[in-house]
Amino acid sequence: MKMFVATVVTLAVLAAPAYAQSARGASNGPPARELREQDMKKMREQADIERQYNETVKRTRSEGPPPKTDPWSRVRPAGSADAKH
Repeated sequence: MKMFVATVVTLAVLAAPAYAQSARGASNGPPARELREQDMKKMREQADIERQYNETVKRTRSEGPPPKTDPWSRVRPAGSADAKH
């Protein structure tokens, strides 16, 4: 019997924090209407960011590929055979 009581008490102590974190009604958070408005605002912001990104990508593609450069040109000797490759 003592083991049963100890088990019940242990489970109650462990379950109390989980119960305290659960939502117990509409008073815990903002109303659903406010949540929908926040979600719509976030969606509009994300769409605006996506549109700006796409415009930037189109702009960079229309400029053409960047010119080819050799970052090691100053390191190689002037008459090196590797410079031709």
